[in-house]
Amino acid sequence: MEMRTEELEKRREMAQKIAGSLKKRNIEGFYCRDKEEALKLVLSMVPDGAKVGWGGSVTLDQIGLFDGLREKNCVMLDLKEGGKDPEETERIYRESVGADFFFMSTNGITENGELVNIDGAGTRLGRMIYGPKHVIIIAGINKISKDIESAVDRIQNEVCPILAVRSGRNTACGNLGRCGNCFTPDSMCCEIVITRKSRQNGRMKLVLVGEELGY
Repeated sequence: MEMRTEELEKRREMAQKIAGSLKKRNIEGFYCRDKEEALKLVLSMVPDGAKVGWGGSVTLDQIGLFDGLREKNCVMLDLKEGGKDPEETERIYRESVGADFFFMSTNGITENGELVNIDGAGTRLGRMIYGPKHVIIIAGINKISKDIESAVDRIQNEVCPILAVRSGRNTACGNLGRCGNCFTPDSMCCEIVITRKSRQNGRMKLVLVGEELGY
């Protein structure tokens, strides 16, 4: 069903507000109506043959990013793919730090422009914070929360239980359907990172998509 004009306008206005908040945080914000428009925009930012890395993300898969990057003959560094071989894992981890572009989604965005992310191993967030020349973050409109507290609550009590079940992790949230503040070996809440500003000019870009993407 095609989205009503009023809802589209509401989403556009919210995105514009967040883009203004991102600007003062030295993060460039973009709004795309749908995933097709977002893919076109993102690929226009990447030169042919660039070295690109990414962390695990349903959103990136949903917009068709990887096929688009292959068509541009990019050098692909998938942080999760290397897990099949320890030496290959180490090579990918090492090379991805110096990638031209690092792609990811974000677990949450506040209306005031803060990025809220929760991770287990921290490889995704480590590269967001430091290393790759450019970081491009793609997120659906469903990732927006009023503030940091509500963003963390949504991630821990709505998103993490889904991800725990999908990945077969033994966590309290996977077993209970809500956060249990667990310390199990499979805990996905080892790192909670709030990004309030990017120090490097032009490094971070956030593409907000007017569709629900990821979790």
